[in-house]
Amino acid sequence: MTPQCTAGRHIRKSGSRDAYDNLISADEIKTTLSTSGYLLEGRIAQVLQGRTAYVELNRFNPDPRDQGKSIEIDVWGQFPEPIDQTRSSVVAAEVLIECKNNSQPIVFFLKSQSDRGSNENHIKYSGFPKSSADPDTQYHVPLHQLLAMKDWHHYCRAPEIATQFCGFTRDQAAEEQKKQEKKQKSTRQDWCWKAESMEHYSKSFSNLCIVTEWASSGIADVHQQNIQLQFSYPIIVFQGPFYEARLNGGEVDLRCSNRLQLHHSASVNGQVIHTQIDVVSEPAFPALIEVIIEELRQIASGIRKQESRLLNSAVDQKRVALERQVISSLGPSRERDDLY
Repeated sequence: MTPQCTAGRHIRKSGSRDAYDNLISADEIKTTLSTSGYLLEGRIAQVLQGRTAYVELNRFNPDPRDQGKSIEIDVWGQFPEPIDQTRSSVVAAEVLIECKNNSQPIVFFLKSQSDRGSNENHIKYSGFPKSSADPDTQYHVPLHQLLAMKDWHHYCRAPEIATQFCGFTRDQAAEEQKKQEKKQKSTRQDWCWKAESMEHYSKSFSNLCIVTEWASSGIADVHQQNIQLQFSYPIIVFQGPFYEARLNGGEVDLRCSNRLQLHHSASVNGQVIHTQIDVVSEPAFPALIEVIIEELRQIASGIRKQESRLLNSAVDQKRVALERQVISSLGPSRERDDLY
C-alpha cells in the first residue's frame, strides 16, 4: 500500500479541510513536473553518467560581471582523455548544458556559411599550452591551428549557422477583436499568434556564452610539468520542437530540426564574447555527445604526435603563469614596479 503523506497536517487546527484543499496533490505535482525542465535535466545527466563519472546538476559559476553573483548551468559534465601516464598529461572536454522545456516551438533563422573555417575561432579551450612556438620561426601557433581543427571539428563543418531566433505567443488583442466582430465565442481557428524575441532565452544563452568563456580558467596546475588542456562545448537541449527557417525571397522555408548550430554573443565590461552553441533535441543529444568524445580522442591523438614540442611549450607557459601569480600576490605596488 502506498503510504499517505502527512506533511503539513499540523496546519489544520479545526475540523475544516480548507487547508488541505489549497495544497497541490501528488498527481498534480507529477503533472506539473512533467511540463517543467527538472525532469529533462535529470534525463540529460543520466546520458552523461553513462559515459563519464564527472557530472553535476545545477552547477554555479562565478559571474565576471558581478563578483557577488553567480551563473547557474543546468548540467555540467567532463570527459578526460589521458595523454601519458608518466607525467599525468591530460586533455578533457567539458559540456555546459542549458535544458529548455519549451511550451511552444522555437524558430532559428539560418544563413549559409561562406567561410566555414573561420568557425575555428569559436573553439574554446584553456590550460597549457594554448599555443606552441614553431621550432624554426619561433612564431607561436594557436593549438587549434597546430592540430588543423578547421579541417575536422564539427563547428567548421556546418554549411549553415543560426544567427537569430524567435518564439511565439498568443495575440490576445487580435483575438479579442475577432471575438467582438463575430459576436460569439472564439474557436481554435480564431487564435492569433505573434513572433517574439524571447528575451529570457537570449539572456540564458548569453549567460552560457559567459560561462563557456570563463568557466575553464584556472583548471591547470602551474606547478605540474605536464600538458593540461580543456575544451569547452556549450549546448542547448530542447524538449519541445524547434525549426530551421530559411528566407527565400519573400517566403520562409520552414523545416523541423533536431540539431543545428547557433552563433550567439554576450558583453562583459565592454568586451564582446562570440560563441558557437550546439542546439539539439533531447533524442539527438546522445549522438552529439559521441561526436564530442570522438573529437576529444582526435585532439589527444594530435597532441601525442607532437607531445615533446607541446610539453616544452606547456612548461614554459606554466613558468610564466607562476611568475605572474607571485608578482600579483605581492600587491599592486610591486606589480606596477615590475612593469618598468
